Amino acid sequence: MSKQQWTLLTTDTQKLQLFGMQARVTTNYGDVFQGLIYYCDESIIILKNEDDFFLINQQQIQDLSTIDIQDPKQTLQNLLAIDLAAMAQEMIKKEMKEPHQQLFDHLQKLYRDVDWKDQEIIIPSISIRISPPYKSDNISGENKLGVERLRKIVDKYAKNF
Repeated sequence: MSKQQWTLLTTDTQKLQLFGMQARVTTNYGDVFQGLIYYCDESIIILKNEDDFFLINQQQIQDLSTIDIQDPKQTLQNLLAIDLAAMAQEMIKKEMKEPHQQLFDHLQKLYRDVDWKDQEIIIPSISIRISPPYKSDNISGENKLGVERLRKIVDKYAKNF
């Protein structure tokens, strides 16, 4: 479809029909881009291939042609589904951490030097360690005030989670 034909697609419905189709765009500068039509409006078209997005000014389009999709894995719906699946997997990983890792993450917000030593959570700055099963009774250290404070923090954290 030439630039003139492309500009004749004035309604959103007509442009929406191109959404998700494989296309090849040639610009006025001779550059050729190929990918799925991810978005289009009166000023831009966005093509997506496996690795990149291409944002192309509508005024610079010399030719736009649609291409038959040979590989069903290349459809926009499949690419979006893969993106959504990856995002969901990341969210599940964050939500499904084991409780002791969640406690460690919480303590890292309070103390900069929280670390693991074997199975124990250690906080060198206040000379305290928390042993499995990571309850307030499992906190030990030389700093008695620090131990008491950390016991309160761990108890409060355990009640919330």
